[in-house]
Amino acid sequence: MKNNVVILVSAALLLAGCNGQNAAKNTTPSTFALAVLPDTQEYSRYNPAIYNAQTQWIADNAQGLAIPMVLHLGDVVDRWNETKEWEAADKAMKILENARVPYSVLAGNHDVSHENTNDSERNASPEPFLKWFGPERSKKQASFLAS
Repeated sequence: MKNNVVILVSAALLLAGCNGQNAAKNTTPSTFALAVLPDTQEYSRYNPAIYNAQTQWIADNAQGLAIPMVLHLGDVVDRWNETKEWEAADKAMKILENARVPYSVLAGNHDVSHENTNDSERNASPEPFLKWFGPERSKKQASFLAS
Protein backbone atom coordinates (compact mmCIF):
# COMPACT_ATOMS: atom_id res chain seq x y z
CA MET A 1 0.00 0.00 0.00
CA LYS A 2 2.81 2.41 0.87
CA ASN A 3 4.37 1.91 -2.58
CA ASN A 4 1.03 2.72 -4.23
CA VAL A 5 0.84 6.01 -2.32
CA VAL A 6 4.39 6.91 -3.36
CA ILE A 7 3.56 6.14 -6.99
CA LEU A 8 0.37 8.24 -6.88
CA VAL A 9 2.12 11.19 -5.25
CA SER A 10 4.98 10.96 -7.73
CA ALA A 11 2.54 10.86 -10.63
CA ALA A 12 0.66 13.86 -9.25
CA LEU A 13 3.86 15.89 -8.98
CA LEU A 14 4.88 14.92 -12.49
CA LEU A 15 1.47 15.86 -13.85
CA ALA A 16 1.63 19.18 -12.02
CA GLY A 17 4.86 20.01 -13.82
CA CYS A 18 6.95 19.85 -10.65
CA ASN A 19 9.94 17.86 -9.56
CA GLY A 20 11.70 17.43 -6.25
CA GLN A 21 14.36 20.08 -7.05
CA ASN A 22 12.22 23.07 -7.89
CA ALA A 23 8.71 22.25 -6.71
CA ALA A 24 8.58 25.29 -4.42
CA LYS A 25 10.04 27.65 -7.06
CA ASN A 26 7.97 26.49 -10.04
CA THR A 27 5.75 29.40 -11.09
CA THR A 28 5.29 28.32 -14.71
CA PRO A 29 1.68 27.41 -15.32
CA SER A 30 0.93 23.88 -16.44
CA THR A 31 0.42 23.27 -20.13
CA PHE A 32 -2.59 21.07 -19.43
CA ALA A 33 -5.25 20.36 -16.83
CA LEU A 34 -6.76 17.08 -15.73
CA ALA A 35 -10.47 16.94 -15.07
CA VAL A 36 -11.50 14.68 -12.20
CA LEU A 37 -14.95 13.24 -11.51
CA PRO A 38 -15.10 11.81 -7.99
CA ASP A 39 -18.14 10.07 -6.53
CA THR A 40 -20.87 10.79 -9.06
CA GLN A 41 -23.13 8.21 -7.39
CA GLU A 42 -25.52 10.79 -5.93
CA TYR A 43 -25.96 12.40 -9.36
CA SER A 44 -26.57 9.03 -11.03
CA ARG A 45 -29.18 8.24 -8.42
CA TYR A 46 -30.89 11.53 -7.66
CA ASN A 47 -29.99 14.18 -10.23
CA PRO A 48 -28.50 13.02 -13.54
CA ALA A 49 -28.78 16.58 -14.89
CA ILE A 50 -25.86 17.59 -12.66
CA TYR A 51 -23.73 14.69 -13.96
CA ASN A 52 -24.61 15.66 -17.55
CA ALA A 53 -23.76 19.30 -16.83
CA GLN A 54 -20.36 18.30 -15.43
CA THR A 55 -19.39 16.20 -18.44
CA GLN A 56 -20.81 18.79 -20.85
CA TRP A 57 -18.72 21.51 -19.20
CA ILE A 58 -15.62 19.36 -19.55
CA ALA A 59 -16.45 18.61 -23.20
CA ASP A 60 -17.03 22.31 -23.91
CA ASN A 61 -13.78 23.37 -22.23
CA ALA A 62 -11.46 20.46 -23.00
CA GLN A 63 -9.72 22.17 -25.89
CA GLY A 64 -9.43 25.60 -24.31
CA LEU A 65 -8.05 24.23 -21.06
CA ALA A 66 -5.93 21.55 -22.77
CA ILE A 67 -7.60 18.71 -20.89
CA PRO A 68 -5.97 15.53 -22.23
CA MET A 69 -8.30 13.20 -20.33
CA VAL A 70 -10.82 12.89 -17.53
CA LEU A 71 -10.25 10.69 -14.50
CA HIS A 72 -13.35 9.23 -12.86
CA LEU A 73 -12.33 8.08 -9.40
CA GLY A 74 -15.09 5.57 -8.82
CA ASP A 75 -18.50 5.29 -7.27
CA VAL A 76 -20.09 5.96 -10.63
CA VAL A 77 -23.45 4.83 -9.23
CA ASP A 78 -24.88 4.60 -5.73
CA ARG A 79 -26.49 1.17 -6.06
CA TRP A 80 -24.67 -1.30 -8.28
CA ASN A 81 -27.83 -3.26 -9.05
CA GLU A 82 -29.99 -0.34 -10.27
CA THR A 83 -30.11 -0.16 -14.07
CA LYS A 84 -31.56 3.37 -14.01
CA GLU A 85 -28.41 4.68 -12.30
CA TRP A 86 -26.14 2.95 -14.83
CA GLU A 87 -28.21 4.43 -17.66
CA ALA A 88 -27.77 7.91 -16.19
CA ALA A 89 -24.01 7.42 -15.87
CA ASP A 90 -23.83 5.99 -19.38
CA LYS A 91 -25.57 9.06 -20.81
CA ALA A 92 -23.31 11.46 -18.93
CA MET A 93 -20.09 9.74 -19.98
CA LYS A 94 -21.25 9.50 -23.60
CA ILE A 95 -21.09 13.29 -23.66
CA LEU A 96 -17.31 12.95 -23.27
CA GLU A 97 -17.16 10.17 -25.86
CA ASN A 98 -19.11 12.21 -28.40
CA ALA A 99 -16.74 15.14 -27.82
CA ARG A 100 -13.77 12.76 -28.18
CA VAL A 101 -12.48 13.57 -24.70
CA PRO A 102 -10.70 10.45 -23.38
CA TYR A 103 -11.51 9.28 -19.89
CA SER A 104 -10.70 6.55 -17.41
CA VAL A 105 -13.16 5.06 -14.92
CA LEU A 106 -12.30 3.14 -11.78
CA ALA A 107 -14.82 0.91 -10.07
CA GLY A 108 -15.65 2.18 -6.61
CA ASN A 109 -17.18 0.16 -3.79
CA HIS A 110 -20.67 1.28 -4.85
CA ASP A 111 -20.04 0.02 -8.40
CA VAL A 112 -19.49 -3.66 -7.62
CA SER A 113 -21.69 -6.30 -6.07
CA HIS A 114 -21.26 -7.19 -2.45
CA GLU A 115 -22.58 -10.72 -2.67
CA ASN A 116 -19.17 -12.26 -1.94
CA THR A 117 -16.98 -10.77 0.71
CA ASN A 118 -13.69 -12.21 -0.57
CA ASP A 119 -12.23 -11.24 -3.92
CA SER A 120 -10.99 -14.81 -4.35
CA GLU A 121 -14.65 -15.93 -4.39
CA ARG A 122 -15.84 -13.19 -6.73
CA ASN A 123 -17.10 -13.95 -10.23
CA ALA A 124 -16.52 -10.73 -12.16
CA SER A 125 -18.47 -11.70 -15.28
CA PRO A 126 -21.91 -10.54 -14.07
CA GLU A 127 -20.63 -7.26 -12.60
CA PRO A 128 -22.69 -4.32 -13.95
CA PHE A 129 -19.60 -2.11 -13.92
CA LEU A 130 -17.98 -4.34 -16.53
CA LYS A 131 -21.16 -4.33 -18.59
CA TRP A 132 -21.37 -0.54 -18.63
CA PHE A 133 -17.71 0.56 -18.41
CA GLY A 134 -15.67 -2.53 -19.18
CA PRO A 135 -12.81 -3.08 -21.62
CA GLU A 136 -15.03 -3.16 -24.71
CA ARG A 137 -16.10 0.40 -24.08
CA SER A 138 -12.60 1.52 -23.15
CA LYS A 139 -11.11 0.07 -26.34
CA LYS A 140 -13.04 2.65 -28.37
CA GLN A 141 -10.99 5.49 -26.86
CA ALA A 142 -7.77 6.73 -28.45
CA SER A 143 -6.08 6.69 -25.04
CA PHE A 144 -6.72 2.97 -24.43
CA LEU A 145 -3.62 0.75 -24.28
CA ALA A 146 -4.62 -2.36 -22.37
CA SER A 147 -6.92 -3.81 -19.76
